[in-house]
Amino acid sequence: IFDWPPNLGMLPLVTTCRITKDQRMEWSKQISETLAVLHKIGVVWGDAKPWNVLINTRSLEPHLIDFGGGFTPGYIYPALKETIEGDNQGLSKIQGLLEDSGFDYRHLTHSHD
Repeated sequence: IFDWPPNLGMLPLVTTCRITKDQRMEWSKQISETLAVLHKIGVVWGDAKPWNVLINTRSLEPHLIDFGGGFTPGYIYPALKETIEGDNQGLSKIQGLLEDSGFDYRHLTHSHD
């Protein structure tokens, strides 16, 4: 257990602010590039979903969290949990969220495994 780091917000909450499409596309690119590096070194995220992306509200840089295993139904098919394919499926849904300028975070579930 640790204190919540200052200046970090969860992606679904930050995206409800007035964030430009260019910024959201930059986040999409940065998240995708980070995940590619992780996969290249053999690391699987496992629970790729918007709630597991924190945005530094000062630098606007995304940070991936929750590498403890598990998955969230609705973001990753159970058969793909803990795989690169599952990560890519979750990434696709994150990117879809970022491309949708009318995104409403309230339909997302914030569940814990």
